[in-house]
Amino acid sequence: MNINEVLFSGVEEYFRRNDYLRQIIEEFLLTSPKRKEKAFEIIRRIMLPHGKEGLLSYMIRLAKIEYKIKELQPELRDHVIHAVLTFILGIYLKEKLFRPLKRIPINTFQWEIASLFHDVAYPFEIAENVGRSFVNGFKDITEDIGISSPDIRYKGIITGLERLTDGINGIDLIQEQLEKWDLKIDAKEEYERNNSTGKICHGIISSLAILNIIDLLYKKFNPQRNRKLNRVNNIDWDQRHFENDIVPACSAIFVHNLPSSSFDKTRISFKKAPLAFLLKISDSLQEWERPSFKNKKGYSPSQFDMKFGNNQLIFVAGKAKDEVENEIFESLDTEGMKVEIIIKE
Repeated sequence: MNINEVLFSGVEEYFRRNDYLRQIIEEFLLTSPKRKEKAFEIIRRIMLPHGKEGLLSYMIRLAKIEYKIKELQPELRDHVIHAVLTFILGIYLKEKLFRPLKRIPINTFQWEIASLFHDVAYPFEIAENVGRSFVNGFKDITEDIGISSPDIRYKGIITGLERLTDGINGIDLIQEQLEKWDLKIDAKEEYERNNSTGKICHGIISSLAILNIIDLLYKKFNPQRNRKLNRVNNIDWDQRHFENDIVPACSAIFVHNLPSSSFDKTRISFKKAPLAFLLKISDSLQEWERPSFKNKKGYSPSQFDMKFGNNQLIFVAGKAKDEVENEIFESLDTEGMKVEIIIKE
């Protein structure tokens, strides 16, 4: 049994209440034709119940930028597929790893935002000319929304993404969330280092881009930022949803790709920061079918397996064992978990 078969058997019941979504996830995992189209359809269907399809369309437009960049080889343009695989893997782990720990809930909407859009800025990290395309695409989106946004520019780096409407600073919002999670990470310092060194961290850019766009939408439909029920066209724009769902999701994205040095004094705790923990572990484990410059075809899903038993999560990572193991254990705090995580070749 390969890892995609394991995942489907583990999440089939979870999605059974939505038979269409269950069916297309089965097709996505177990058959190969038109996988990118199926991935986008899965994202659309997942977001549909939230009544914010417009939000989804903007995120997809950012995600599709990587398909238009000539610098990126076709086999390296996989991040929408990776995002959906990360989402599904996270649901599997959420049910198997977190559900037994009833005191550690993970909000489903937060997970959908964090997992499906955590890599929208990835192309900017690996190709020089993506930055201008990313900013131009971002500006097109803000024009569609119809709310003036603080000026965002590209001069070798992207600047201005942290500036939200009404003078709010997105870095400050993320810092507050990191402190709630007891993560000793200075968000402003990470962002400034990201800009000053020119070594782009796609997690930082992705988190701020998503936070910025969603902030514009809330400003459009809830201009007074009311923290009470605020419905426009039968869609809920209560400001508390922005504060309680969007900010944590973007904060999880912010930390998911930080360098190992950022975790010298802290670790992401599954008890204190379950959302950030789930994104990091899911993103790190999802190494199959991910082309890279070194491995243009990616690892076959048949080289990966996963099972629970005897208070252990055993993840078979094949030749990617060392890479997966380092990604997970350099940043995650698993102390107190009832399940031991074991990575095997």
